[in-house]
Amino acid sequence: MTTTSKPAATLAEAVARATGELKPLLGDEARREAETLVLTCLHLPRSVLITDPARPLDAAEAVRLEGWTERRADGEPLAYLTGEREFWSLPFSVSPAVLVPRPETELLVERALQAGDAWCAARRVTEPSAPALEALDLGTGSGAIALTLAAARPAWRLTAVDRSPEALSVARANAATGANTVTITNAASNNNINGNAVVAVTSSAQFRTYKTATNTFATYRIS
Repeated sequence: MTTTSKPAATLAEAVARATGELKPLLGDEARREAETLVLTCLHLPRSVLITDPARPLDAAEAVRLEGWTERRADGEPLAYLTGEREFWSLPFSVSPAVLVPRPETELLVERALQAGDAWCAARRVTEPSAPALEALDLGTGSGAIALTLAAARPAWRLTAVDRSPEALSVARANAATGANTVTITNAASNNNINGNAVVAVTSSAQFRTYKTATNTFATYRIS
């Protein structure tokens, strides 16, 4: 897509123009996303849309915003432009090296938490001193699933696995932003994972089951 018209001069004009350019891609969601795109690109709070819609754009802002709008209109996810996506009310860095966490993947996290909690409750009855539950995130990408599980259940031992070095870099950067119990590893090194894992989660359709040295178990997944 090529933009040939004069750049937007004010904040309100920028939002209106971005809305029009995103309409073919996003339909009724175009206005909402245009506002987010403009505000994020210009590092402005949402309140400025009401308090100062006539705020002028300088030349650098107009050029940067024009580029963002063009890329988004061509189908590039907004999260790749901003470099961040919220998941489970937590911020995660993302890049083209990983898939953008989807809202429906939160259901995957809920199911994994339910399964893990049920296993822990049952095991405490027979083995009060049993080791912590181990869980695997297969094809971790940004690490959103594993890190969310770790935030929700700090006692669990999480291992996040991926084949992509670029994805592992993103996951490790996300892990470095807070205290957690997640081990992030290349898929080729997963023979170090012992047989105690009882929950495996993945948002990738390529995984059906996962086998450790002693256990084979079904994965929870979102197709």
